[in-house]
Amino acid sequence: MRPLTTLTLLLVFLAGPALADGSRLTGLPSALLSGDAAEGTQHEIPNMPAPTITAGAATIVLGQTKLGDLYDAFGGTLQHAGDGTASANWLCYAAGSGSTQQLIWFVSDGHAGGPEQEVTLVAANYAPPKDGCDAAPSSLTELKMQSPGLGASASDLQAAFGQVAARDNMVAYLNQSAAMQGGATTFQSLNYLLSGDTIIGFAVSQVTVP
Repeated sequence: MRPLTTLTLLLVFLAGPALADGSRLTGLPSALLSGDAAEGTQHEIPNMPAPTITAGAATIVLGQTKLGDLYDAFGGTLQHAGDGTASANWLCYAAGSGSTQQLIWFVSDGHAGGPEQEVTLVAANYAPPKDGCDAAPSSLTELKMQSPGLGASASDLQAAFGQVAARDNMVAYLNQSAAMQGGATTFQSLNYLLSGDTIIGFAVSQVTVP
């Protein structure tokens, strides 16, 4: 089965039992790294939506926005995990209330994010607060993007991408044939977790590799 993204391959080491600092990604990012998402349906599409996500007053452009800028905007705890081969830095927040409680992650891959820790993955899923995720400030209540987000339906995915056919409640839309630019290739992935007809989690990633 085709890998979801280079990011998934690069960070799969982080799911291992021995990490230098004991930190762990959780939620949907953890599902991606553990390989659980690889059991879902994968559709390759020719044109991905713009890799731009709105988080409160912040506009995140994958591969450009720096993790430190989001820390300055929202506070929280900058976290790190690595095993000597691969590494990641991230922020995690618990936002919303009641039926819209959710966890939000901003992740910078240690390789693709570079020394400036550019954000390479953004994810959210409905879940109660948990250890390792700071309470979100009032300015961060949800993520918005051009594609369907939390609470949208499978019908919305059908309208946006033309096909769904989720397996094990997971579906991914991939573009791994992006145009070469300066000898580098951009890989994009948009992953969804569904419960019945409702989107309860998503993760969007973009990495550029030589």
